[in-house]
Amino acid sequence: MAVTVQTMKERISIEGFADISGEIHIRFLNELGEQVAIGNKPRAILIDGTRQKRIEAVRIRATAFFGGVDAEKIAKATHMAWDMLVASTRVDTGRARASYALFFKGHRVGGREAIDGIAKTMTENDVLVISGPGVPYGRKLYWRPAGKQRMKKYSRAQKVRVRSGGSVKLTMKREYVQPAHQYIRRALRRKFPELYIDDRWREYGAGKNGVRWPSIAVGMLLSRH
Repeated sequence: MAVTVQTMKERISIEGFADISGEIHIRFLNELGEQVAIGNKPRAILIDGTRQKRIEAVRIRATAFFGGVDAEKIAKATHMAWDMLVASTRVDTGRARASYALFFKGHRVGGREAIDGIAKTMTENDVLVISGPGVPYGRKLYWRPAGKQRMKKYSRAQKVRVRSGGSVKLTMKREYVQPAHQYIRRALRRKFPELYIDDRWREYGAGKNGVRWPSIAVGMLLSRH
């Protein structure tokens, strides 16, 4: 059965409005109230592209998502994540690139070929997880993704006391390697704002036989996220 996923965005012309944020706030709540009144409750709301803001703080955009599971979109995002992860993994023997695995409800269900089939069985509460690289040196690969473009420079201010009793500020620069999982999460969130994407490490097994792997999870965005 096909599932229709609706999106409601409040877009208005800024001409003639001194308080554009206030106008978006009012119109969005009015339209949202109409949808709720007919039994069409939103599963998630984004304010200015984030889940951390309330509608009262809106500046430029308010978006509500309706409907059930969009299996096609989940599959597309998961395929993209898989390809990006493999491409960012350094190659020696090829073992690391071949170690990525697909997990569903805590169980390993195969590889890239299983994505489409599993996505069709998902509910709103499920996530599809790609874990890896699942090799003993996976943590090292996590912090050393392929490609010089992964290098990011940050500045940090540090106070240093001097003999006179005063202090001076020195700006210390360091290079920080951004793990592939982090920039993939951000890229997917930008492309699929209606989906839930995370890059948490996940544990499989227990005790001495347990392992903890970096992962990318994909599912439908819900209000509790």
